[in-house]
Amino acid sequence: MEIKDIFQLIKAIEQTQITEFSIQIGEVKIYLKRKIDYTKSKIEDFSFQSDEKSVEEESTIPFSKNKKIIRAPMLGIFHASSFPYAEPFVKVGDIIEKGQVLCIIESMKMMNEIRSDSRGRITKIFVREGDSVEFDQPLFEIEEV
Repeated sequence: MEIKDIFQLIKAIEQTQITEFSIQIGEVKIYLKRKIDYTKSKIEDFSFQSDEKSVEEESTIPFSKNKKIIRAPMLGIFHASSFPYAEPFVKVGDIIEKGQVLCIIESMKMMNEIRSDSRGRITKIFVREGDSVEFDQPLFEIEEV
């Protein structure tokens, strides 16, 4: 069995619902186990009424053409502050400077600071403390000033 065969096998298994797989060909034994992410469920497809305001609704800043989205450069867990119960790095309406820390994304037990690439005002925050974020997922909307 060659390495390309192993990669093809992995790709084929990724297309299925299989969570564990084991195969032995001669002296080569392969065991694959997929971690199931229970945080993403089909419940997200249903709508519900809530009295809680979303972070987006709290923004009362008028629309501008100078807005840009800051996206997650990696997947991981979103942290709005440097430690639990601390003030968040930024809030809606804050003026931020180029290079300012906006949040931390925890990925593979590493804390990665996400910094602003321009000066502006935070107009929307798309995620909350502890949310799982995907690569290229919108985190913040800023209006350049």
